[in-house]
Amino acid sequence: MFRRKLCPTSQANDSASRDAKISQLRAALGPLCGRSLQFCTDACLRRYLEARNWKLDKAKKMLEDTLKWRSTYNPEEIRWVVKYLIDAKTFAKIKFVYPNNKESTELMKIFFDAENLPREFGEKATLNYDHEEFSRLMAKKMLKLLNFGALTICHPIQMAMDAPKQQK
Repeated sequence: MFRRKLCPTSQANDSASRDAKISQLRAALGPLCGRSLQFCTDACLRRYLEARNWKLDKAKKMLEDTLKWRSTYNPEEIRWVVKYLIDAKTFAKIKFVYPNNKESTELMKIFFDAENLPREFGEKATLNYDHEEFSRLMAKKMLKLLNFGALTICHPIQMAMDAPKQQK
């Protein structure tokens, strides 16, 4: 609940210990090859360690289970199964997007504002989502719609009173 502030030296020590944990996890996994090597970058190992609160044994088990699942089900190939599940017209409309493909990135730039995509999507996040501001904007829009008569809000009692009039 409470976070303690870390001084710069303890942050450096913490960073060094985390890097050591990543090296230990890599050593515990043993030699990797093929697809397993592709999914065991330092960033990936860090994510597994963070998910398991930097507990080496738990992170190792989770990663091994993931690699086993990937080798069994080949999720990279699933996108080709889609072709057999839908009709030809719909399949022609589907666009797959890959981060390292130039055509894909151009397609993403057409449909999305790259300046405002979050960092998780590999872009520059200049906008921050503020729930309070969004709520205020929505309330203003609702008032405008109510004032122009584009939107009407009926109370259940008013609806019940209007019902006999409509039947006549």
